Amino acid sequence: MDVRCAFLNGKPKEELYIFYPDGLPTSNNFKTLRLNKSLYGLKQSPRCWHLELRKTLIKLNLIPSKIDPCPFFCKDKLKPFYLYVHVDDLLFGGSWVADFKTQLNLYFDMEDLHVKSPKDRHYQAVIHVHKYLNFTKNLELRLGCKELFHSPEEIICFTDSDWGGAKENRSFSGSIIYYHGSLGWRSQKQRVVALSSAEAKYNALSSCCQDSEWICQLLFEITNKRITSIIYSDNQSSIALASNRIYHHGTRHIDFRLIQVFQERHSSLPFKVDFLNYLEED
Repeated sequence: MDVRCAFLNGKPKEELYIFYPDGLPTSNNFKTLRLNKSLYGLKQSPRCWHLELRKTLIKLNLIPSKIDPCPFFCKDKLKPFYLYVHVDDLLFGGSWVADFKTQLNLYFDMEDLHVKSPKDRHYQAVIHVHKYLNFTKNLELRLGCKELFHSPEEIICFTDSDWGGAKENRSFSGSIIYYHGSLGWRSQKQRVVALSSAEAKYNALSSCCQDSEWICQLLFEITNKRITSIIYSDNQSSIALASNRIYHHGTRHIDFRLIQVFQERHSSLPFKVDFLNYLEED
């Protein structure tokens, strides 16, 4: 669903004034007006709107996520409900959708985004989709890597990097995270210049570890279950460095923040780093 003129529902905390618009009749000699509501174009408007929406959703018995500001949910087993916010668009599902729509319309001017004024071309598109589904119903689409899953309730991560592939000798990291299918992925240039391939792989491991930890915390918040996370790398040296911090001339310069990631991860959540030869898997 979409909220019409969403930013106009926000209530700024600051005292904001605007010049009186030209051509607008007035019986007084006002030169400025004080804003009681947010306007489009103000830098505060997006936050004011989100805070107003958050307050309303809490009134409707939805719990905001502590990990991410966009998800809201009701964990009651008898009437589960999940909602995700993107600016002024709401995506939700659960056992009381109709009641939720009715309640939300009491607070905001809502628009249910469904098909409006369908034409013949839309009908032809639906026929095309049905034909495709009919002729491909025997084909299978498999998500995930079941041969690597020790149990269905595991987060499986794959990470890799090159060494000094960029012009300024920085390396590129890549990772993908699976949980019942691909859930997150990343490809980016590393912030520091790695002095060895082991350090480059270690940096990639650390970045993937941070992403998987965020996903683990979000899943725990929703399901109340601790999810085991396994990160695969094809470099034995980086795995050894992550598992057992060894200080010597070749490793003592590595960013301490990256080391802290692994130490805190090992002590808080089920976590494992393992070796996988990507070339053999291919």
